[in-house]
Amino acid sequence: MSEEMRTLEAQMQQRFTSQIHKATTSTPGFDDLARGVRETPLTSRITNTITPKFGSISFPRFDGMLDPHDHLLQYKYVVQSTNIPTGMLDDMMCKLFAQSLKGAALRWFCNLPPESIDSFDGLSLEFMRSYSVHIQSRKMTKDLWGVIQGPHESLRAYIKRFSKAISEISGLDDGTAREALKKGLRHRSLFKNEICARYPPTIQDALHRAKGFIELEEENERVERDLARTREELSKDFVPWPNKLPENPARDTTKYCEFHKDHGHQTIDCRALRAEVTELLKKGHLREFLTEKGRETYGLGGEAKERRVM
Repeated sequence: MSEEMRTLEAQMQQRFTSQIHKATTSTPGFDDLARGVRETPLTSRITNTITPKFGSISFPRFDGMLDPHDHLLQYKYVVQSTNIPTGMLDDMMCKLFAQSLKGAALRWFCNLPPESIDSFDGLSLEFMRSYSVHIQSRKMTKDLWGVIQGPHESLRAYIKRFSKAISEISGLDDGTAREALKKGLRHRSLFKNEICARYPPTIQDALHRAKGFIELEEENERVERDLARTREELSKDFVPWPNKLPENPARDTTKYCEFHKDHGHQTIDCRALRAEVTELLKKGHLREFLTEKGRETYGLGGEAKERRVM
């Protein structure tokens, strides 16, 4: 083997040995990850604060995909509902905040610069900045004027939609809410007339009064549906007025049809009347006028026999 080949082989062996040594002695990135777990973004002042005794807390969990503002509101409410002394609340909200996070949001908290958080206001600001993309757009007072009752929208559906809208507007003036409700109601609405005649002192009073008008509207709708069904059932038994007889100069004016209210043939010979009577008989009407032969013709013979037996 030439000297050049021996040198190349030695270099390859040395490189291979070096790679094995690195792989067996340390894993790249683990040290950084371990350091991130050990360190905390909270200042020493906060971490050294003695945690007071309090009951178990069930925190809302934030994974980075929800509205951060809503999470902060829920988190603050949960912590403030404990028996933690008021003077320690700010520090404790910082210390406990990580327990309300999971997944990517928890990793975000651990990756904040060490000793960078010294107040809950500062932590909240960093939190909102990082997840601002998920902040839902807040409704403003001007948006309420666009909540209009649709032409076929029920009062129940509209009041539900209006109530949801006012709950999403912070700092809404009560008078503005009442005016927006009055404006949004359909023209000539009974509830709108009520508000105009007896202006409600508060928006809650107006929404409470709406319940009675919702019940009235729904009761009227039930009555209308019942009437429609009744009319439909009655129309099944209704004998339509016959078409007018066609003009015919040769019509026999000495004969008169009571069914057509016109001359040309006698009532007893009217084929249109006979067809209508036949249809009524098939539906079970006029049975009392049938002879025994007629009952047998329309399949009612059995019933006639039963009557004779009885």
